[in-house]
This record gives sequence, C-alpha cells and structure tokens, in this order.
Amino acid sequence: MTAVLITVWSALATVWTSLAWLGVIYLMSLGALCWGAPGLAQRFFGGFAATARLNALEGGLRLLFGIGLIGHAPASRMPGLLAMIGLFLAVTACLLISLYPLHRADARWAVPLVQRHVRLIGTTAFPLAAGLAFLLMPL
Repeated sequence: MTAVLITVWSALATVWTSLAWLGVIYLMSLGALCWGAPGLAQRFFGGFAATARLNALEGGLRLLFGIGLIGHAPASRMPGLLAMIGLFLAVTACLLISLYPLHRADARWAVPLVQRHVRLIGTTAFPLAAGLAFLLMPL
C-alpha cells in the first residue's frame, strides 16, 4: 500500500512540475512569436474571450498552470511566493470561466490595446519566463 502511495505521489509531482515548466515554455514561445511573427501574435491575442469555448479553454489552461505551480511549490526556491502566484492564477481562472460576459466586455477594449503593443509584450515575456524558471528550480 505504501509503495502505491509513493508511486502516485511521484506521478503527481511529475505532472505538477511538467505543468509548471510548460508555463515557462509558453512564455518563451509567446515572446518569440511576438518578435518573430507579430501579425500571428496579434491574431492569437484577438482570440482571447472571442467565444465561450475559447474562454473556457483559456481559463482551463490557466487553472491547470496555477494548480501546477501550487503543486510544484514545495520543491521550489520560494515555495510561498510560487504557491501565491499559483493560487492567484487558479482563482482568476475560475472567475474568467464563470464570468464570461464580463471577460468578453473587458476584451473589447483590452485586446486592441494588447495588439498595438505586441513587441512590448514579447519583450516582457522573456524575463517573466526566466524569473519563473528561477523560481521553479530546486534549492
């Protein structure tokens, strides 16, 4: 019984760590997309909250990433900070999913603003990815 619990716990730890590192990969890819293909990045941002299905996908991925950060937090450099970031992402993901009409209304003014500043977003994505990678590494 103990061996099974250890195996399950190890599997969960691997899933959490993988989800957390996928966030780093996402941020690096986002930065590269914003600089390498800004038109495609603008189209990507245009899809945010465009439909209820895309909104649910966006919120679901954000929720998984937040859970991954929370789960990985004990093995990180700053567990409290990483857990707080994960909790923030998980809670806001639930709000995004459940309050789609408000998210859609905010997207009407926010998406055009974001689309005008694709290079700035790309530039900030790289240090955010580096900072997250630093936090994810064990002591």
